[in-house]
Amino acid sequence: MTATMHPNLSLLMDLDLQNLDACRDLFSSHFVWHYFNPEIPQLNGDYAGIEGLQGFLAKLNETSNIGFQQRV
Repeated sequence: MTATMHPNLSLLMDLDLQNLDACRDLFSSHFVWHYFNPEIPQLNGDYAGIEGLQGFLAKLNETSNIGFQQRV
């Protein structure tokens, strides 16, 4: 039996947070990032589109010591 990777994991492996413009094809045109974290309430909210995600990641980098990290 051959194991197959879940499609969402494949997308995460292809995601380059340092170059989101090159990853636009991984996102729906209606993409919205919903964020809630009681530790960083000033960032809570919805971020629409790639531009919104880029803005969120920039604010997160300014606000936190670790920024955003992904583990597949």
